[in-house]
Amino acid sequence: MQTWPRDRRRTLLIAMLALLAWVALAVPAAGHAFLVATDPADGATLPDAPEQFALDFDEAVEVPLDGVRLFDAAGARLAVTPAVDGGTSIVIDLPPLSDGAYVLTWRVVSDDGHPVAGTVTFSVGTAAGVDEALLAELTVEDASISPVTQALRALTYAVTLLAAGLAVFLAWLVPPSTAVPTRVSRMAAGAAIAGVVASSAAFVAQVMSVTGRGLAEAMQPQVITEMLGTPFGQSAVLRVIWTALTAVLLLRRAHRRVPAVTGIIAIFTFVIDGHQRVVDPVALLVGADLVHLAVGALWIGAVVGLVLVLRGPPAVAPVVAIVDRVSAAGLVSAAIIVVTGVMMAVPLVRVPSALATTAYGRVLLVKAAAVVIVLAIAAVNRWRLVPAISNEPEEARAWRRLRLALGIEIGVLALVVSVSGVLATTPPAAQVIGASGIFVADAPLTDTLTAELVIDPNEVGRNAVHLYVFGVGGQPAADVDGALLELTHAPSGTGPVRVEPFAAGPGHWVANVDDFVLPGRWTVEVVVGTGRFDEARATFTTTIVD
Repeated sequence: MQTWPRDRRRTLLIAMLALLAWVALAVPAAGHAFLVATDPADGATLPDAPEQFALDFDEAVEVPLDGVRLFDAAGARLAVTPAVDGGTSIVIDLPPLSDGAYVLTWRVVSDDGHPVAGTVTFSVGTAAGVDEALLAELTVEDASISPVTQALRALTYAVTLLAAGLAVFLAWLVPPSTAVPTRVSRMAAGAAIAGVVASSAAFVAQVMSVTGRGLAEAMQPQVITEMLGTPFGQSAVLRVIWTALTAVLLLRRAHRRVPAVTGIIAIFTFVIDGHQRVVDPVALLVGADLVHLAVGALWIGAVVGLVLVLRGPPAVAPVVAIVDRVSAAGLVSAAIIVVTGVMMAVPLVRVPSALATTAYGRVLLVKAAAVVIVLAIAAVNRWRLVPAISNEPEEARAWRRLRLALGIEIGVLALVVSVSGVLATTPPAAQVIGASGIFVADAPLTDTLTAELVIDPNEVGRNAVHLYVFGVGGQPAADVDGALLELTHAPSGTGPVRVEPFAAGPGHWVANVDDFVLPGRWTVEVVVGTGRFDEARATFTTTIVD
């Protein structure tokens, strides 16, 4: 029976580490654009049939093919014509409507390339609402970034950065007089091929998330063509092209620096649809991210490449030269990564409290902790293990210690890369708490349930309050039995005021609240039923602006 070569098994191991880290850190997914208003209002009863319906968002959106659907109270679908007006609004031309209740479902792509969806209802000439069973059947889930999409994004980051990093390792960290280590070039080519496959699979998963359809329907030529026009589609296509070119150049043994350049270009495509495009200052964030990606790839390639070199037959002088170069590169890389990471974190997080109150902030803290561990290992390598090898290159124990330290560093780097993939599909804290004033935060309800609260516009007066309850994997919890909100104004002690939101779909409740009459700090206690006699609670704190 033929077995895989060790270098291929190591590539698979690193990919598995990235996926396992993603599973451990999975957070409820959320769209990056928020619906701030509808006209008519959600749940409104109208005396006369409207000719148009408008959806207003807090940032620019695009409507995918068949992204807006209208159903009557019997579940029959009616023809509508949506159009984007001014970038942030969708105006929908309605057919002539008779008296009765209607359900409007929508899916859009936000300005950073990620999908978000929802459902609104209204009635004409009657107060009768939509049957709950029909509403549940038609409701479009708001958490439209699936775990599969997140996992594929994390895997794409891991293998693309590994391919580019190993190409850079061969180009600049292996002395020109030293032969190219075969196992390194093979692994670099294998990682590049895996990057092509992962990017393609992530594109397909994204199309399915945007359209809400199965694989066969999502792969229609018209749908694919439309998706290729989005930032995510453009990013995926360019990444596939440049990563495939990198693989070909490595397999054909082109000049060392050529695949290194194409590999770096491939990882630069990640900024085309990233958060940096929608948070100011855009130029600073994009520039810092480009440097961050390039240096991160260098670091990953240096560590993995050195491990592969150390597994080869003894050739002390060339290996010592590579060790010295990798050690120096690691020190410089560490400084640059820390500086660019802080440059991006400040505008993306905006306020320190968001590190604890938003999913993005908490995942970013995990990444920062992992980077600190990697920095500590790199420091030990630089100032203890590498000097020991340089002084006594024939000492076997020194080489064993270096191999062990590098193995641990690879494992932690895999965690860093996978967390970066999760961050790419998580709304930045600056957007969540953003300038629009919308409050969004999440908190655990039980070991398996998480609550997410949205208060819009988070100002004195009427506010739209959305409560989402997610289960394991970030999917809406359909088996939660009712919800209650208790509002308390902390400075005056007013409250608690009880608000019963209405169910808008699986794991989703909505209420138009007029009780935020005082500015200042409010606590919102969420109570949900988890069984016939059981309930779970989570407390949120927000500052209502006058």
